[in-house]
Amino acid sequence: MIYFDNWFSTLKLMSLLKIEGFPCIGTLNKARLKGCPLVTDGKIKKRERGTLDDRTDIHSGVIVVKWLDNNTVCLASTYEGITPQDTCRRWNVKDKSRVKVSRPAIVYEYNRHMGGVDLADMLVEMCRTHLQTRKWYMRIF
Repeated sequence: MIYFDNWFSTLKLMSLLKIEGFPCIGTLNKARLKGCPLVTDGKIKKRERGTLDDRTDIHSGVIVVKWLDNNTVCLASTYEGITPQDTCRRWNVKDKSRVKVSRPAIVYEYNRHMGGVDLADMLVEMCRTHLQTRKWYMRIF
């Protein structure tokens, strides 16, 4: 199984990988959703946390899901769908307490395998040092 970050994944790549026999899952950039009529971010943010909108391509079988957590997340998969849904606990800023939010199976599967990679990428980016070369020799003339 192949797991993608939104930097690398596209719908065309996922459909080609499915044809080759590689199941894959990944987040999608919203600009790469050409031809996929999902609900806009403005409309989905007016709903309650945990709502989702999904579409399945009939020809390639790629499933695209837009899920609302703190912000909208777009995911695509060739093997995992939205069922079975489970609940996860998230922090609610307004109430200052934890609330239960419904989570589709595609989000659970992605977080289970990519959570550590995303965290490591974030920590490396925060602590990035700029490498500069030093001249170790001295000019005489």
